[in-house]
Amino acid sequence: MNDYQELIKTEAKKFYEAQKADFEADAGEFGAKSAQPNFSKWVDRTARLNQVVEAIASKWAHKDFFWVQQNTRNRNPKGGGDPRSNAFGSFYLDVFHQVKKLAKRM
Repeated sequence: MNDYQELIKTEAKKFYEAQKADFEADAGEFGAKSAQPNFSKWVDRTARLNQVVEAIASKWAHKDFFWVQQNTRNRNPKGGGDPRSNAFGSFYLDVFHQVKKLAKRM
């Protein structure tokens, strides 16, 4: 397993463990106490994962954008675009996918 996948799994696990209690206490839309609990949709609604990924991506240098694009499972097939935003989007989707896998298991 490469460093990128380890980073994804580590960040997803930290995020899931930090947010699980808030999810279980939330009676709002998609919270655990709502009529239709859904952790993935709750994460999207609260935009908490976006803040975490933004904090991580803000420390990246130019070479890190390409590192993410080389290792992501969400490559842009056409290429082009802003490397920073492509890397942010790919990293977000990779972490989100791993968080959904953790939520399904728990």
